[in-house]
Amino acid sequence: MRNWIAIVLLLLVGTAGAENDTPATLIHIGPEDFTTQTLGMKTVEGHAYLIVQAEARNGQIANTLGYCRIRAWYDMRDRVTRKVLLLDHDDAILTTIRFSAFSLTNGKPRAGQMEVTDHSTGQTTVFQLDGSLNPLNPLTLI
Repeated sequence: MRNWIAIVLLLLVGTAGAENDTPATLIHIGPEDFTTQTLGMKTVEGHAYLIVQAEARNGQIANTLGYCRIRAWYDMRDRVTRKVLLLDHDDAILTTIRFSAFSLTNGKPRAGQMEVTDHSTGQTTVFQLDGSLNPLNPLTLI
């Protein structure tokens, strides 16, 4: 379970503060900075989803990231992550990330498209992902 958290963090965050700070002040945030839990199963449009959540261990981590929880929907049939939510302390949705257009690369499913919606601005951006640069979909490592 902890493996997917590291990949989600690399996919969504990288190293916090990288665009604003000098290299000497970069803050590394990794899987050890989160607690994880399984929230249960939910069926949507005939697909069974395992819902998992990672929560920042403290306020400093949450403030650095700009969110305190990551909640992901893992499609049990297709074995891919379909949706990831970034949430604040009150469980308000800050960002929604949807993965689609899956294909197999070296026998592993990879998303061909990622749609990111910023709920504070209402702006949605769609990214076409190149299979050579596309990281593994986070929960395919479970």
